[in-house]
Amino acid sequence: MKKIFISLLCLLTWNVVNAIELGGTHIQSFMNHSIYCYATLKIDVDGNNVTIHNFFRRNQPIHGTYDETSQTLTIPAGQLIETSSSGVNYYLYTYTINSENKRVLDKTSGIVFNITEYSSYNSYKTEQNIVATSEDMSSYALFTDVSYRNYQNAVLQNEILDYNQYGISKGIDEYPVYVEMVGEGKYLIRNFDQKGRLYLYTHRDGSFNVNYGNYPVYYTSALKNYWQVASVIDNGSKYSFSSDLNLHGQITDGKVLTLNNMWLYRCDNRENTEVSDEYKKIWSAGDVHKNMTITLNSGKFNLPHVAHEATAGELVLLTQSNFLNANAEGWMWSGNTIDDSDATIISNKKSTIEPGTDNVISATVFEGLNLKYNNEKKTVYMRVKGLSALKFYVTSNGSPTRTASVTLTPTEGESITRELAADNKGAVDVIEGLDKEKTYDIMFSTVADDMVLYAVQFLTSATGIAEVQEGKVPSYSADNTYDLQGRMIQEPVKGGLYIRNNMKIAK
Repeated sequence: MKKIFISLLCLLTWNVVNAIELGGTHIQSFMNHSIYCYATLKIDVDGNNVTIHNFFRRNQPIHGTYDETSQTLTIPAGQLIETSSSGVNYYLYTYTINSENKRVLDKTSGIVFNITEYSSYNSYKTEQNIVATSEDMSSYALFTDVSYRNYQNAVLQNEILDYNQYGISKGIDEYPVYVEMVGEGKYLIRNFDQKGRLYLYTHRDGSFNVNYGNYPVYYTSALKNYWQVASVIDNGSKYSFSSDLNLHGQITDGKVLTLNNMWLYRCDNRENTEVSDEYKKIWSAGDVHKNMTITLNSGKFNLPHVAHEATAGELVLLTQSNFLNANAEGWMWSGNTIDDSDATIISNKKSTIEPGTDNVISATVFEGLNLKYNNEKKTVYMRVKGLSALKFYVTSNGSPTRTASVTLTPTEGESITRELAADNKGAVDVIEGLDKEKTYDIMFSTVADDMVLYAVQFLTSATGIAEVQEGKVPSYSADNTYDLQGRMIQEPVKGGLYIRNNMKIAK
């Protein structure tokens, strides 16, 4: 694999260099007939000369030149990209849209891909519109939003059975895909069958499904319709569509999807008014796929979350083991979409606020979860029901005062956001007035710099007073300052009301 290094390794700071990966396997994406299409590109490199195979899934290689200074790859116009089975040749050009919204063919301009380096992959994207057209321009295909990337975080493998010759295997097909979490328990598989995208849904019991008709994989102009992945059964002498067209499977070790069904492409043209009557029927295409697996290279498939039923005065210390147990139960997770059990644990920060009692104690180390603004791994979520109030304990990761942010989003109604400032002595706050009948998604983050969330307490009564355990009532001192809820305050905030020496004071 050819690697052209754009950055230099700094020996003093030991920085890791990101390299331009011109060669190897890439995943191409583009728009054709208003649908996202994909292809697996094989790219060879000889110096700055690049050969691309399977561009737009066409059968002729094309050539380009890499410019290290501008970080661009240019493909000259007019190259042969496909020779059809009938002997028609197709050539590659660009086109523009004029003021009358008509396409204008450009036979001279090369296709320029701009290269952008990211932390774990590189993206090659062109802003130009591309056309593959026959020499007489009587037949053509248009492509927009064209790019390709060397990101691929999973491998799809399945056996191919010859649809026309029952029982005959064509071998094992294996190719890279990119798996992306796009919603809770919802995943997008890019480069599925090296043609399109597929959506699948994971479930808490470790199963998953693909809903027939959820999103088409590709389009054919001959039938003027889209093709869907559909479940197929073996009737002993032939393959036919199942009564349940949806696909189903299981997740193993959080990393491997195994499909139970065989599948085939299906096009339902029975109600398609754009075609003549002879085409108004159900069609199938391609061969049968069997024993499909999708294996992640890293991370895991996150399962949908569940609500935790709060109990009176329940105190949760946010140690690593407690977090992992709650994550396994499904009600606590990090924002890391690659692995929501992967939170950052901090075990060397101190607080002077004792969880559960709010007593002021000598500075004590509390293990907790690292929070930081705009950082997925350092954003912590909980889903809890039965709450009348939420108490939370934080401390700063440094000596300066920092600010934590907590947002509670109910199943219905407006979100509640609370900010809490704390230095390395710690702080506690309580959010009251919650509706016990609702389930809350709770997000813990910060306004800017890192902090530690080391405990939460769930209150289920109207005031929380009934949940204070005997022997756990905070001790008050006339020399200290308290807020109106009886909590000791280290640094009174301007504009608040506080109690000192049994006198109400304003700060």
